[in-house]
Amino acid sequence: MQSIQKPVFDKKVFITTITIFIVLSIAWTVLCILTDEFTKRDKGFISGLGFLLLFAASLSLGQPKKSISNFMVFSGITILTFVVGSFGLGPLMASFQSSMVPYAIANAIFVAITMTFFVNKFIAIEYKTETRIVIFLMLILSYWLIDGIDGFFYLGYYIHARFFMFNIFQFFLILPLTLGMTLKSPASAAAEKNIP
Repeated sequence: MQSIQKPVFDKKVFITTITIFIVLSIAWTVLCILTDEFTKRDKGFISGLGFLLLFAASLSLGQPKKSISNFMVFSGITILTFVVGSFGLGPLMASFQSSMVPYAIANAIFVAITMTFFVNKFIAIEYKTETRIVIFLMLILSYWLIDGIDGFFYLGYYIHARFFMFNIFQFFLILPLTLGMTLKSPASAAAEKNIP
């Protein structure tokens, strides 16, 4: 009987990616608040784009081999997923349901499948099914948190809810996604070490 081998966890890449994400998120949030989102019109566009790009930058900079092409690819994946989920799936679900629950479930499924599928094309995610499931559950939890604290920061501190929403949603997405990227079977981990 063959013994089940434990997956190898690349702790350094995981910690680096999450640390970069937290630092960039805090810096960007503070900058957006201090500058009133850089503009008097179209508030949310520049700040939202910045949050999406810093998410992509965190995934790219956390990798041992850093490249502009990786950042560009991750940026495209992140922005496309956000645009389809928010401006495609959102209005579509709203036309059938007034409740946010069906949208939260549908978008969590969409993001879990899309991000895992595309990221896997560039950085192998060995445990794809598990990664999708954990992303889905974490995003459902993020929606619950966002709904529970909606309006609190604006009423108490005049901080727009979109900052809280982006930070929570992306944090709860990058944790399981990075975990999926850094968990490998012993054979895969050994093979990656031998790649020059």
